[in-house]
Amino acid sequence: MGSADMRMPIQLALIYPKRLPCPAKKLSLFDVGELTFAHTDEDTFVCLAAAKRAIAMGGNAPCAVNCANEAAVKLFLEDKIKFLDIGEAVAGIMEFVKFIEAPSLEDIFETQKAAEEYISKKFG
Repeated sequence: MGSADMRMPIQLALIYPKRLPCPAKKLSLFDVGELTFAHTDEDTFVCLAAAKRAIAMGGNAPCAVNCANEAAVKLFLEDKIKFLDIGEAVAGIMEFVKFIEAPSLEDIFETQKAAEEYISKKFG
């Protein structure tokens, strides 16, 4: 667990397995006060459900879901789609993109293009 600051995970991703001091505020459970845990409502959080399905599938599925999410979020930030359209777009991506069990780097780039094309067709 950590504070709500992306500097630590980004730093770790860049220098793993090394560790360096990070300017992010250390997590204090005293400041947090209370933690609660519950199952996620995947009917509400459809992007999470799509991501979990993609991870279980493996191959290029996580790439497809991530790329669809990025393309849909971009359209949302440009005020071209509604916020809830993001989940709808991400949830349907694997029906559009060909599944590849052991993708090459070229396959990953093609998956990205296909996901962007899917979002463009869906909302264009």
